Amino acid sequence: MHPCLQINELLDAIVEELYGSDLIALATVCHKLSSPALDQIWRSIDSIESLLACLPSEIVIREENDEVGNKLVRLCILYSCY
Repeated sequence: MHPCLQINELLDAIVEELYGSDLIALATVCHKLSSPALDQIWRSIDSIESLLACLPSEIVIREENDEVGNKLVRLCILYSCY
C-alpha cells in the first residue's frame, strides 16, 4: 500500500466522497481500507428501515401502531418444520 494511504485523515477524506456500492467495494478490498469505509456506511444509514432490510428473509418485520398511534416494529423469526 502506498505510504500516503497510511494517513487516517486522508483515508477519511476519500471515503467521505464515496457512496453506496463503491463504499461496500472499498470495505472489502483490504483490512486497512475496510474500517473507514464501514464507518462511513454506518454513518449513511438514515433510517431503521434501511437497517432492517438487511436482515435475512427468515426474519419477518411487522409494523403496527399502539393505542396512542406510536409506530411499533416487531421482528419475528420463522422456523421451518420438516
